[in-house]
Amino acid sequence: MDFAIETLDRFLDLHILVLGDVMLDRYIWGDVRRISPEAPVQIVRIVRESATPGGAGNTAHNVVALDAIAKVVGIVGEDEAGRALREGLSALAIDHTLLSDGRPTTVKTRIVARNQQLLRIDREEAEPPSDAVERKLIDILRREAKEFDALIVSDYAKGVVTGRVMDAVAGKFKIVTVDPSPENFHLYHDVTLLTPNHIQASRAAGIPEWSEEDLIRIGEDLVRRTRSGLLITRGEKGMTFFPVEGAPFHVPTDAQEVVDVVGAGDTVISAVTLGLAAGAGMEPAIRLSNIAAGIVVAKVGTAVASRDEIRTRIRALERA
Repeated sequence: MDFAIETLDRFLDLHILVLGDVMLDRYIWGDVRRISPEAPVQIVRIVRESATPGGAGNTAHNVVALDAIAKVVGIVGEDEAGRALREGLSALAIDHTLLSDGRPTTVKTRIVARNQQLLRIDREEAEPPSDAVERKLIDILRREAKEFDALIVSDYAKGVVTGRVMDAVAGKFKIVTVDPSPENFHLYHDVTLLTPNHIQASRAAGIPEWSEEDLIRIGEDLVRRTRSGLLITRGEKGMTFFPVEGAPFHVPTDAQEVVDVVGAGDTVISAVTLGLAAGAGMEPAIRLSNIAAGIVVAKVGTAVASRDEIRTRIRALERA
């Protein structure tokens, strides 16, 4: 536990570059007291509305919540949502280079009543970037690689991450971690760590997950194909890590209460990347990220875990 605290303290000196699909997470918070007479649906009385950076933006938010320095690179639209996203990132002290190629900003709008998500509405155009924008992304990554301790790729299959982009970053960063979409698993090889959830991993491997034996087959298949470390997050079942060489190990969940899992994957990849960049081995870094995820899923909406919250939880575990 003392080593975990020391690792947290080293986060302050770290610079993390986040590449990927930035989006705006909008929330409509309300109350439900009756059913509509027009259709069998609930009537939501709006109490308030809020917005926060999502996707790669939320990953960067998780990095700065842990008191490290983050920069996010991605694509947004020249629209109101794009302006709100830039302002949101600036308010969180997150440096950003957000390019535009004519598409609208990806927006996820969630309607929440009494801490329960009732509906999500997405606005997006998930197309690859134009050649000109792709070249700009590659130039930025190559130019700035030496300034950062690690690269996080936050892939939501909205088009930012391409084969040419991943080829361009190969060998440029000491640590590369990827939160991958199943559709893009073929883009990733020889990276430090992939962090899909168990549903994404099952889809990527083409193997239905019905048992622990199936999970082992899925993990081994993906490690073989990607030649990368693989951390499969499994909700209430915790996390299972598959190394490139050696036996897998399992970490039980640290969640005390699960209220909302939105953004939990962003928390996991941010914390484990910072742990690795701070000099921790893979297992301590994963255990640290497990604690961070347990804190986030107890919160409503797109949330983060702070260093102080993690430190408090570590001390509680010491006393248990």
